[in-house]
Amino acid sequence: MNADQNKAKKNSNRRLASAAHARTTRSLQPEAQNRNVKPIGKAQANRPSTSRVDRGLSDDKASARAANEKAQMLASALTQEKDKSKRWPKEAPWNRKNTVFHEVVSFILTIALAVFSISAFKVFVADVYAVPTGSMSPTISVDDRIIAEKLSMRFSTIKQFDIVTFTDPVGNDRTLVKRVIAVEGQTINLINGFVYIDGIIVEEPYTLGRPSYPLSPRAGQTINYPYTVPPGYIWVMGDNRTDSADSRYFGPVSLELVTGRAIFITWPPDHFSSLK
Repeated sequence: MNADQNKAKKNSNRRLASAAHARTTRSLQPEAQNRNVKPIGKAQANRPSTSRVDRGLSDDKASARAANEKAQMLASALTQEKDKSKRWPKEAPWNRKNTVFHEVVSFILTIALAVFSISAFKVFVADVYAVPTGSMSPTISVDDRIIAEKLSMRFSTIKQFDIVTFTDPVGNDRTLVKRVIAVEGQTINLINGFVYIDGIIVEEPYTLGRPSYPLSPRAGQTINYPYTVPPGYIWVMGDNRTDSADSRYFGPVSLELVTGRAIFITWPPDHFSSLK
């Protein structure tokens, strides 16, 4: 009788515990629903939860990864541009031919322009002459190089005592250099080795005292002293009066034959000086 009573008591206790557990579970479920919280099962209870800090760290890592990818893409683009700049321009054969052609044409034009400029300078501005004789000694020595300018002759007349260059009036294809002693309208006379212009003796320190005597004129030329220079002509003589074929020999020189006014001796260097 005691064994049956104990067994019945145990069963009764089990039923009471099961009923209490059921009431407790039903009372908790509405509270969880009102709070929008789902009941946590065993599987969910064992799953690790993700906090706000963890989510922030994940976002920072993603941003850093994206920035790193952008930097790598930019570096790659810069490298490609450098490679292109090294390879570019890649001339095609026809481009190389055009470049050579243009260089040749440019060189020819440069030479032509230089020749034209030099020619124009010699014709309109100034020219350089070599003096082969000593007819102008001691002012100009043999083999001196002189510069004769041409610009001033376009704006002013040739004056007495200018040193001029002119084409040989005898007809030889050469340029002579002499000193102007008289201009048109003036009368020259040679008396006892001295030069007189319009009846007045001329002081000539550039002759170093050499006498000025008349010369036998060339064939077909008549010179009688005193001699008046005709219009459009000049009377020229060399400073070396004892060794100069000048107007005493070939007569007055036409202004049309004058090519320049000598202003400097440029060579040799120790002879460099202005001409007066």
